[in-house]
Amino acid sequence: MSVRSLVREVTPPLLWNLARQVLGKNGIEPSDRNRAEEGLPEFEWVGSDDEARPIGYVSKTLVESPVRFFPEMLNVIGGPQPYGCNPGELKSDTTTFWHQQVFPYAYVLGLCQSANRPLRILDWGGGLGLYWHLAKSLYPDLELDYHIHELEEFSQRGPDFTPEAHFHHESGDWEGDRFDLVIASGALQYAPDWRGILNQLAGVTARRMYLARTPILLEETEPRTILHRPRSYGYETDVLFRALPRSGVLDQVEALGLRLVREFIGAEEIVVHPDRTRVPFRGYLLEKV
Repeated sequence: MSVRSLVREVTPPLLWNLARQVLGKNGIEPSDRNRAEEGLPEFEWVGSDDEARPIGYVSKTLVESPVRFFPEMLNVIGGPQPYGCNPGELKSDTTTFWHQQVFPYAYVLGLCQSANRPLRILDWGGGLGLYWHLAKSLYPDLELDYHIHELEEFSQRGPDFTPEAHFHHESGDWEGDRFDLVIASGALQYAPDWRGILNQLAGVTARRMYLARTPILLEETEPRTILHRPRSYGYETDVLFRALPRSGVLDQVEALGLRLVREFIGAEEIVVHPDRTRVPFRGYLLEKV
């Protein structure tokens, strides 16, 4: 599997993979190297005329690529080799990316474990169940009551790859329930109403919430919309998502009764045209007050 394919497939389907990077000798370097078609940049700020277009995406090709590569992807998280390496390898181009995704998750799971009962998790936008497999690779004896909210196409295919998880495509299946840990990894930026989704997720959070792999504006106070052209990665559609203001996210979760426990710096950074703004990705572990 190529670096591009692997980094694409670790991204659950309620998010487009935003790890568009060129891997250099010294690690992962951000790049705008991918001009999708007709000289257009892969990531571009949209103007006011485009704001009416829906945030998120619908594409029949969305499920095909993860289904094809998921078994191979599991090879790089199983066994004693470094994360991101196939069995027998000592290093790969994706090692840094994997480690910066896996070990914050290990920290989160370590805080959430309970000796008395299975850990109840809602993974909003959890794809085919990658984070279930990561959890079991980190803590093999950890008992999980794992629920995944996804698009209907993935809820139908998910049990083929992660039969231990419960898949849902209707929020009514889990609203009113309570979870020890709620995860949204790389998905919040695709929600048309990201504040509403945060409110919904906070309502079912009994203990902690983990927002992972979210594009963040460190200095600005309002979200900005980005057009993503992922055609060279096999997806036959463009998509809009939002870079979210750090202050806005943290103010919102505080208003919902959550406090920041730890902030994580991700390995990903995208370059957005025309001003070539670098947008980093951050993660946030939050706890009920």
